[in-house]
Amino acid sequence: MSQKKLIIELRHPVDELKTLGDAIKTLSQPGLSKAEIQQQRLMIKEAKEYQRFFSAYVRYLKFRVKLLEQQIRQAEEK
Repeated sequence: MSQKKLIIELRHPVDELKTLGDAIKTLSQPGLSKAEIQQQRLMIKEAKEYQRFFSAYVRYLKFRVKLLEQQIRQAEEK
């Protein structure tokens, strides 16, 4: 039995910032419908969640780098 790995794909931060900027620009326009406002608010909420996931991913990468550096030092000492 093979295990399936969970793959989480994060968009590039620049793309996410563009999406957030577009949502803010759209919200600043007068005469938006309630549905349009809700859609843009949802995009902003998603951007906040993206930032949270991306921050966690960066912390994980830093942890992995430290772990690998430690393993390299230990291997060099042997």
